[in-house]
Amino acid sequence: MRAIQTVVTIFILAALATSAEAFDGSRKGFSLVFGLGGGSLSADQEWSLLGQKFALDNSANGATLNLKIGYGLSDQLLLSYSTTGTTASMETIDGLIAGSTDEQDANFTIGGIGLIYYFSAAARSPFIDIALGISSWDDSENSFSGGGASIGAGYEFKKNWTAEIDYGFGSPSDKEQVFGETVSAEMTGATLAFTVNHIWY
Repeated sequence: MRAIQTVVTIFILAALATSAEAFDGSRKGFSLVFGLGGGSLSADQEWSLLGQKFALDNSANGATLNLKIGYGLSDQLLLSYSTTGTTASMETIDGLIAGSTDEQDANFTIGGIGLIYYFSAAARSPFIDIALGISSWDDSENSFSGGGASIGAGYEFKKNWTAEIDYGFGSPSDKEQVFGETVSAEMTGATLAFTVNHIWY
């Protein structure tokens, strides 16, 4: 969730700092994407604590936020920083350890540098995108990060409007010393999300 808040702040500041003339109707140049939708989140977690291992594997449906800040090298090829995060209500591993079945809002986000390729220089056009970077996990009690990637495909069905489906995956992990004991946490997460987006260019 912190990663999404940071990117939203950057997104807003960039939009405010950019003059209207920068959005000239061509994909070449500066672009911004903001999208909302839904998707499924799966989380496979394993913790090692006090010589014991705790495992939790669950999944749920939730809301997805899709943001991209990019620059078009041409009307068909764009470089971007993208972040896609899905938030869902899930049982946490802290709850498992404590014997509680209460659910908390959990967020899995993939953020990274990527490429977007449009098959046509103008709408309407299908496109594909790929991003490599960092995955982050936040279950309201714990947050950690690791490597991640996403692949997606979509369609600009009307000028400045796209529909997109993305698959993101990653393996955030953490290790720290607590009262002289090593606590390690590993999480393998994946999201499959559909968003409808507005793209400014």
